[in-house]
Amino acid sequence: MTQSSPPHYPPFGSSLPNRTWSDANRGYRFGFNNQEKEEELGEFCSFEFRIANSRLGRFLSVDPLFYKYPFNSSYAFCENRVIDGIELEGLEVSLTNVSREEKIWSFWNPISAYLISENVKVAFSHADATSFKNKTDGQQDAFRHAFWNALNEIDVGVEDAVEFATLHEKSNQAKDPVACQMDLYNNEIGRNIADKYIESVGGKGSLPSNWEDVVDDLVEKAVTDGKLKIIKMDSGGHYLDKDGYRIDQSKDGWEKKKYMVNSNEAIPDASKTKLRPSELGDSPDNSKMPEIKYDYEGDDD
Repeated sequence: MTQSSPPHYPPFGSSLPNRTWSDANRGYRFGFNNQEKEEELGEFCSFEFRIANSRLGRFLSVDPLFYKYPFNSSYAFCENRVIDGIELEGLEVSLTNVSREEKIWSFWNPISAYLISENVKVAFSHADATSFKNKTDGQQDAFRHAFWNALNEIDVGVEDAVEFATLHEKSNQAKDPVACQMDLYNNEIGRNIADKYIESVGGKGSLPSNWEDVVDDLVEKAVTDGKLKIIKMDSGGHYLDKDGYRIDQSKDGWEKKKYMVNSNEAIPDASKTKLRPSELGDSPDNSKMPEIKYDYEGDDD
């Protein structure tokens, strides 16, 4: 369904002067935060539990959960945290998993940030529609990152696509360096796929109406051809080290022992994997892996 107004809002959802239009014939009643608009009253959004005044950034009634938050105003919208949070149905704030560096970048690049955030939703939707398994560190994860970056390359250009994706992934580098390296690699492959596709059709201006589905197919092929990277796991979702032993996830820093493999590598049967025998010591630390050169150029055909 197409929205009847463009998604250009200041923090609390009121209209921006000279940047608002509507088409009443479409009958689309929703706006900011995907909430129903109460235009008869003015600029109000109807959440499930309360109605918000978009110009004041305040609700019209007391928070039903006021007893849980004595330190907050009972009328505050999103606890006044509209940069790093979203309002949950008029009850409380839900903080987004966005680093300080990403927020700063988004502040200075609002249009690109919006398009990139929309592409996140598209990438998740397409990834869920594939037959790939493992949303975290597996084939579906690899597809999602590559497809997201391919979309970003087409929508915002290579510079912004690279800058934001790199900021996003490196926010988790200290805790999970191998997964970070995997994501950075897959991001690069996705952008390369988009570049090759744009070149093959004669430029962005010549992209067909179904270009998104074509890119989806190209990324899926990259996964099945082993062009992307995943983290080594067995069929039960147990992480495996370089030698195929299960990694003991009860130990601090276990994430650094993950091991990257090609996205088409066979997944071992969980009934045949086990922890490394204690007499052999811990599995090797694979966090300091050689730098991977991003030299994949995509398929010539």
